[in-house]
Amino acid sequence: CKDSIDSMKFVLASAKWIICMLHNSERKKDIPSPKIVLNALQAIISNGVWPDNMDNPPPGAKTFKEVETHLLDHGLPVLLSLIICDEEKFVREERVLAAQLCGLLSVESNTDTYRALHCIFTWQVGRFLEECESKPQKFVEFFDEIKSDPRVYWTKEVRSDVIQGIKSEAKGLLQWQTSALKSARKTGEEHAPCKWDAKNVGKRIMHPNLAKQLCVGEIFVYELINFPHFQIDPEVYLPPLWVELERRNKSLSEGTKKEGKIIGALIESLQIVVQSLPHVAEAFEKEKLLFLYQLLDSKLLSVKKKTLELLVACAKETAISAAMGQLIRYCVPLLIQGDSEDIMGESLQLLRELIRRSSPVVEQMLNLGAHAILILICFGRFKNCTKKVKKGTCHLIGAMCNDATNGTLASDGFCNILTEGFRTKFLQKPEMLLAFFTEDHKAKEREWNRTNRELVIGILGKQVPEMVAKMKDWRGEQLFHEEELSKVWPKPVEEKSEGKDNTEIQSTTEQKETENGLQAGPSKGQSAKDSKVVGSA
Repeated sequence: CKDSIDSMKFVLASAKWIICMLHNSERKKDIPSPKIVLNALQAIISNGVWPDNMDNPPPGAKTFKEVETHLLDHGLPVLLSLIICDEEKFVREERVLAAQLCGLLSVESNTDTYRALHCIFTWQVGRFLEECESKPQKFVEFFDEIKSDPRVYWTKEVRSDVIQGIKSEAKGLLQWQTSALKSARKTGEEHAPCKWDAKNVGKRIMHPNLAKQLCVGEIFVYELINFPHFQIDPEVYLPPLWVELERRNKSLSEGTKKEGKIIGALIESLQIVVQSLPHVAEAFEKEKLLFLYQLLDSKLLSVKKKTLELLVACAKETAISAAMGQLIRYCVPLLIQGDSEDIMGESLQLLRELIRRSSPVVEQMLNLGAHAILILICFGRFKNCTKKVKKGTCHLIGAMCNDATNGTLASDGFCNILTEGFRTKFLQKPEMLLAFFTEDHKAKEREWNRTNRELVIGILGKQVPEMVAKMKDWRGEQLFHEEELSKVWPKPVEEKSEGKDNTEIQSTTEQKETENGLQAGPSKGQSAKDSKVVGSA
């Protein structure tokens, strides 16, 4: 009948009984074979449809949509899936033919059958369905193969969930077929029409093992972490990743371990992309970079740590943007919170990387009062000020003082708090600088002893919490007040300069002497020459 549209309309009327032959036929010597039944269904789809590009269809001719709906109502996608997944009962040729029928009904990935199969086999079969009509064997190969990587997560457990879902969905259809055949043999008619609910199949079939995976932009995030060198297209992956990150962060109210794991994995996947393709970080918009720095304020330590690792990884590419946005105001407070040795160490490393690549960060550190915090860390005044953290702090101090543009400004800032004797120590080994913090010495008018050390530490300790409270809203002003140190250190005596200043002092003295009736000339027994020498002195 396939060459006759007129004959095919009668075949369409009997399509439901042909579908019944797939699983419920009472075969004698396997006649009709599944292959013949599948070929018959293929003929119905290929030849029973009036082409869309032809006008004036004859009476009774069906459109593709009408034929597909008729087959869909009788659950054909599920029954074909049952053949594909049963490699013990059906030979490979029959399974490939069933896959080809699925492709035939999934034209341009825009049919109800395609959407139903998408739910039955999971969305991972989408790209196979698109070419299933011409390459059906690839669909069967995919189903039989066990594979897991950032693009495909098809494990034994996932496949088992799919098979279980297909069998569960097919159960009701097979029961209808059995009852319909009995009724037809008795009365010549089916007992009740079949109406498979294709629209809600996704709500009925569950894939619990696949649901445990974190998937963004059709990339399995946990698998990407396991395959860090897997090639990812950032233009495809990053847009949905940013959306998911922001969505997860907004819903992160209580901060459970599960939520922390998810956000941490998303951040780690972004770090993998950045490390593989550094230019990606250069294109970060200022809003995106601000969002990442704001994550440092998270209640979850795991999120803070992952964010710091990401920011350190892309510090080279984002240093200038971070400086322009004054974003270190989100990082510096981590130094006094003392959450963990790792977080303090990563914070120090991030600040050091930014300073190495952007001189304005040095001045920002001074205005924020971060140098006061670094001094207190060297004295071990916060939690988790371990030997490793103190060493990292000394490296950061050295980086600030070694900066080509603002190095002298940084040295002045530290010496204004400490003594001038420290100036030559900032660039030395961390062990030497740390030892010098506790050594008594005198530099100019300042006596660095135990008493003055404690006074300085007390003043810094009082100011630091006040400074940190203002850092989030900081816009460049000076938060540290050096005048408080006048309680410990005397103001330096202004040195008298030579030349003009001495002349002015001399003339002022002579003027006062004249006003008091004193003679400015040579004294008794003193020559004019001697007088000039004394006056000059």
